[in-house]
Amino acid sequence: MQLTTEATIKSKQEMEEQLLEVKKQQAQIAKDKAEVELSKKHPDYKDLANDEDFYDWTRGQPKYIQDVIEKSYDAKEIAFIIEKYKYDRGLSNKKVSNSDVKKEAAKAVSKTKVSETPTEKKQWSWASIKKMKPDEYSKFEADIDKAHREGRIV
Repeated sequence: MQLTTEATIKSKQEMEEQLLEVKKQQAQIAKDKAEVELSKKHPDYKDLANDEDFYDWTRGQPKYIQDVIEKSYDAKEIAFIIEKYKYDRGLSNKKVSNSDVKKEAAKAVSKTKVSETPTEKKQWSWASIKKMKPDEYSKFEADIDKAHREGRIV
């Protein structure tokens, strides 16, 4: 029975590693897609990424704007912020207010997947699962399986 449990745990670990790799690939695809979309709206966006004035300006903005710049791959959100920056610096006549940016950010937040939201459920570790005796594993197997599906095993 212990051999079966170890094989199951190893198999689950391999699946978790594969899932992590797929998630990394999906994140890279999302980033690449956002860059393509953003380059259509703001061909100079790469110049802004290295522009100290742009980063000084973002540090003076509300936290939600800073979060979009640091964490988002949503081309619409980033484009709104670039438009606001350009307007504030006199580089564009198109006015964009903080409330416009906030509305775009809110749209993206409402699209957040359940699996990406913080959870209060128990976090499991592969190390603690490996240390379990078969009867202990059997007792928690359903919870462990559910945690694995929800990405709560680290």
